[in-house]
Amino acid sequence: MRKYISSIFAFAAVMLLITGCGNEPAASSESSNTTESAETSAVVTEETTVTVTETPKVTTVKTEPTTTVTTAITLENDEEEVTDFSSISGYWFIDGDPFAASVHITDEGKFEFYTATGNTENTGYIKGEKETVQGETKNQYTFCSDSGEVILKMTDNGSADDTELYSGSLRYVKLYGEGGLGDDGRGPDESFIGRWGCGRATLDINYDENGAYYAEISWADSAFAHVEWYYPLVFENGKMICSGNGTKTYVVYNDENSDPVKNVLYTGGSAEFELTDAGIIWNDITENRGEDMVFVMD
Repeated sequence: MRKYISSIFAFAAVMLLITGCGNEPAASSESSNTTESAETSAVVTEETTVTVTETPKVTTVKTEPTTTVTTAITLENDEEEVTDFSSISGYWFIDGDPFAASVHITDEGKFEFYTATGNTENTGYIKGEKETVQGETKNQYTFCSDSGEVILKMTDNGSADDTELYSGSLRYVKLYGEGGLGDDGRGPDESFIGRWGCGRATLDINYDENGAYYAEISWADSAFAHVEWYYPLVFENGKMICSGNGTKTYVVYNDENSDPVKNVLYTGGSAEFELTDAGIIWNDITENRGEDMVFVMD
């Protein structure tokens, strides 16, 4: 009996040992799976991080060329505002013809356009820009009306002594400076020289064969007759003056094949001629025939 009980206890002890050893492999397998899962997560995280950090590098490379091109264009086109108009102040005529349309420009950049008959066509102000393109500098002048409307644009070659302005196919030539003084070197007395008109009357001021000034006025009376005034002149105090040696003559053409008949109406006449912004004023001291008359450049 004692041997039988001992055998039972021995068998139970053996079974306990077998059961305890069978649980150890299961725990080891779970630990291994956990480790593999952690390693897999770590790998995925590293791959995602690499992808995010590479994206900004591509964007930076693409934007750099755009900035460089913009800077190059700015350097090639350099504009500067022009505020000094003294180099173009004066009287400009189309193709240099004193009997063509003209424009008067002041030192302050004001202007007045005249028709060929001397009537005012437009007035206003000038906006100027000095433009440099690929090393070549030119002045561009925009002529605006008093209300700000653009009338036309002119360009020159940027030279201080330039005497030509261009507007498309039109060419304006500077004949004399503002008030007779300017880049042409003419004096204020020479500003009177030229042909001037007022209605039916024409005024010519010029040099005679001895280099002295004279004025001649021709006033149409009919198709075959006119009145002439002839004045020897001297320049004094900004005016052209004739003191007591002017003549007035009535001229008639009887027919186109014969010489005109001249009748001297008086000698010893006096007159003064004054140049203003509007034109030349004729002060006929002898008869006051020039009252309210202003001669403008024809």
